[in-house]
Amino acid sequence: MNTYKGNYPEKDHQRGQRLRSERERLHKNQDEFGAIGGVKRNAQGEYEKGKAFSVDYMERLEAIGVDWRYVMNGGDVVGIREPAAAYDYSDYVRLPLFDVQAAAGNGLVAQAEELVEFLSFDRDWLRNALKVSPKDLVMIEVDGESMVPTLSPGDVIMLNTLDTGVVRDGIYVLLVDGALLVKRLQSLPGGVLNVISDNQAFPTWTMKRDDLGAETQRVIGRVVWSGRRM
Repeated sequence: MNTYKGNYPEKDHQRGQRLRSERERLHKNQDEFGAIGGVKRNAQGEYEKGKAFSVDYMERLEAIGVDWRYVMNGGDVVGIREPAAAYDYSDYVRLPLFDVQAAAGNGLVAQAEELVEFLSFDRDWLRNALKVSPKDLVMIEVDGESMVPTLSPGDVIMLNTLDTGVVRDGIYVLLVDGALLVKRLQSLPGGVLNVISDNQAFPTWTMKRDDLGAETQRVIGRVVWSGRRM
């Protein structure tokens, strides 16, 4: 298990401010951030005021990209953590990132999928926070601006490939006539789907639910997580 070494004060207002800045960087409110860390909103609020928190809490947040060195020390301090060889990675799962971009715009033609790398996530966090099974997940990049500000070009998105029935409104990746699109889908009466771009400069259009499922027009998966480079 990862451990955080050093003499840290029980109350540190600057540490709390850095924790808050990491939460805001990841676009989470206190309820969401606290739930990922395994605490209630009021505890999250106390942490952001400088109250000390547990190692388990920080490890859960680290799995979604929180920079613990910045939170604890204000920078990347060498020697605080144990050597990497001492870590137990058995609770982490490696998800494939493919070189297939989903166009947040008019669509990109889907070329042959090529595995770029693997990204590691905490297995329990995927199951408990996102309510997904790791075996059903893949990751790709976004291209285009039609989903700005929700998704920007270069963002990495995680898809639940088991969730293709559009049983609830959300953001999905579609294959339409050979092009990959990332759009918000909204169910309407009569078996109709609204295909929405969060960027209002792009038009909304409709499609029939019955038309989905064909080889040239189908849902690849629902977007359950996104991350971006700063």
